[in-house]
Amino acid sequence: MGRTVIPELVRTPVTGVRLTDGLFRTAFENNIGFLKSLSQDAILYWFRVKAGLPAPGQPYRGHFEDNIKGQTAGLFLMGAGNSLRWQEDAELRARVNEIVDTIDTAREPDGFFEPIPKAEFGTKEYPNYVRVWLNYGLTAAHLSGNPKALGLMRDMQSWFNRCDERFLAKELLLGFQGVIANTTVYFSEVGLPEDLDVTVECYQENWWLAQLIRNDHGAIYRRPTPHGTELEAITAYLDLYIATGKPLYLNAVNSAYRMFQEKWQHVGGGIVAIEYTEITPGCLWLDPIHKYNELCCSAHWLYLNQRYHRLYPDVESYVGEIEKTLYNIIIANQAGTEHIRYHAYLDIQKDDDRSTPVSCCAGLGTRILGSLPEFLYSLAPDGVYVDLYASSELRCTCGGAPVTLATETDQPLGGAVAIRVGVASPTTFTLHLRIPAWATGEVGIAVNSQQVAVGQPGTYCTLTREWRDGDTVSFTLPLGIRVTRYTGLDQVPGRNRYALEYGPVLLGIVGPFNWRGRFTSLKVDPEKPEEWLEPVPGQPGHFTVKGYPRHRVVPYYEIAEERFTCFPALGA
Repeated sequence: MGRTVIPELVRTPVTGVRLTDGLFRTAFENNIGFLKSLSQDAILYWFRVKAGLPAPGQPYRGHFEDNIKGQTAGLFLMGAGNSLRWQEDAELRARVNEIVDTIDTAREPDGFFEPIPKAEFGTKEYPNYVRVWLNYGLTAAHLSGNPKALGLMRDMQSWFNRCDERFLAKELLLGFQGVIANTTVYFSEVGLPEDLDVTVECYQENWWLAQLIRNDHGAIYRRPTPHGTELEAITAYLDLYIATGKPLYLNAVNSAYRMFQEKWQHVGGGIVAIEYTEITPGCLWLDPIHKYNELCCSAHWLYLNQRYHRLYPDVESYVGEIEKTLYNIIIANQAGTEHIRYHAYLDIQKDDDRSTPVSCCAGLGTRILGSLPEFLYSLAPDGVYVDLYASSELRCTCGGAPVTLATETDQPLGGAVAIRVGVASPTTFTLHLRIPAWATGEVGIAVNSQQVAVGQPGTYCTLTREWRDGDTVSFTLPLGIRVTRYTGLDQVPGRNRYALEYGPVLLGIVGPFNWRGRFTSLKVDPEKPEEWLEPVPGQPGHFTVKGYPRHRVVPYYEIAEERFTCFPALGA
């Protein structure tokens, strides 16, 4: 098993969390519905062909299975396997087991199991993208209880560690992705030192690390094919820091993080950097004529921030980034049980391309949606960090005793939170309660209706005490409207554009484009939104616009087919 030099101060739960109500619960269930809509015969087609088994039907057509065969099996395994960690589902479990069994049947004696001839492995994205997808999927299948998944991943990695193609993998399309394929195995229960050695030998790009350390923006946008999924490689370099303790990795990752955040991140959390589009620093495209806010890029941003959170759990901003990404990209790109969108466009109309249900963004989308419970809490030696507030139940151990935390809340559009403690006998531990930076003021925290602490926005408030069964922590997070001026290249001549946020949620304005039929323009004071935004009774986070009866302001994640903008022009 891979060893670490740098300790992570909190652990991400892999089981023991149950969603009980609310937006996260709905998104989790929708994801299961989406997974069940996928064709098992299409997913298994190429593996069955390789194994000499009957292969009814057809594979999914298009780039993601015609050119990179096998990725859709990884997509399903990472979505279904992660879902099964938290909630049993007989159909998902049977399908996960069948996919793993079929991969095992297609496995060659030396461990190679991708559904292609070995001669094709050193082409396209097979050593990198497909290997990453299948490693993600097999890891999730293992966590859900499949007994074969880790052995398959180990055998394939051992084959890769010996193959000649490992030396050219980083030169292939999106070769930087492969670095995380190796670290995923290294940090698993079957990781070996040789996995780390091959990562450094065959994937480490010293010239790129040097560019990042110099804060050279060209490291982000001047590659032959620049891409926001380079965040996946950056996450792997943070893993290399954890594994080795070498400062060069941390210095490079810290610099990359700052550059992405300052020059390529939209209000609401989306990442603008993407392949085959001009992504000069600060471009911040809005018009969908430019591709931007790819779900994959935000998914890697989310996992990068999760790694940071485990290293520095008291830095609230890392969980703040996870929160924005979940609400404004991952859930916003989920079209019920039918589809997961590729891009999170913020202007004119949401992404309506449904040419394939099994894109890379659908893969990472279903992985995260199936993993939603793991982002709510973190487990620490002294107790529990409550990171995101969603109606849920956590079962864990604190101080050697079983503990249950039952959270009830109307987040993200309401601020009320109540956490009920369940213990068999009085137990001492610490609750670390996140007070989000978006809170508009300090937060009074009560235990059993008696105020015991005051939390400041952008911090964790700690409560250490002997907890008794039924103790209830309660508080209200104050929400308000934040207005941010747009600085990118899609300006409205003579007007200023602004984004609106309510707590962690990006808002969109639905209604006619009343400025030359191209933009939404409101003659209102952007500095005083409380004067012209009128809350809709009984619908938190929904507003009408004073003087503009045909426009309404709603959470971006609720927008489906309507024409809208998240960046109206505001001012006289």
